[in-house]
Amino acid sequence: MASLKNPLLKRYWITFASPPPRGRDGFILSGPLDRLCGVTAYTLDDALYLIREQLCLGRKLPPIQKVIEDVDVASVDSGHIRPNMGEPFWRGVWWPPIDWQGYQRLRYHEPEP
Repeated sequence: MASLKNPLLKRYWITFASPPPRGRDGFILSGPLDRLCGVTAYTLDDALYLIREQLCLGRKLPPIQKVIEDVDVASVDSGHIRPNMGEPFWRGVWWPPIDWQGYQRLRYHEPEP
């Protein structure tokens, strides 16, 4: 994966104890990938702010279970996460993928044989 253009930014891979609320209506998904967030930010506090504002739209975040700072994106799931994630090169949430209006968007890819 290419390096970040801004050396002050770091990629964070955050696992929450339970899925955070998402979108405008605060729905909560409940699958194994739904507790995971990937975000590029200046600090962990900045990353949590971006998740709260971009993904949860201001709602409270659940407790954090694990944080990987400077995660190598090549190390995350290649079957579902990498083909569907947003761009990790600039500041913002890239997993789960969300658009500028705060709605989750996924591009489902068929696995290659």
